[in-house]
Amino acid sequence: MSYVLRAVVIDLPKLSAAIGSGDQQLIASVKALDPERYEEDEDWDAEEEGEISLSQAVEDLILGNPPA
Repeated sequence: MSYVLRAVVIDLPKLSAAIGSGDQQLIASVKALDPERYEEDEDWDAEEEGEISLSQAVEDLILGNPPA
């Protein structure tokens, strides 16, 4: 058995600034990083109340929409 470990450096001030920024271009950029993942997400249906899609989660965070 093997595992993959990927280190990621995050600029915390930039991340904090992105949340609630309303930046539509940022949303498009995030989705452009892995377009197939977001295309698959379009066919996603919530199975349980309160579940949201990946696209909706990204948009809600950047637009500053509170969880329902």
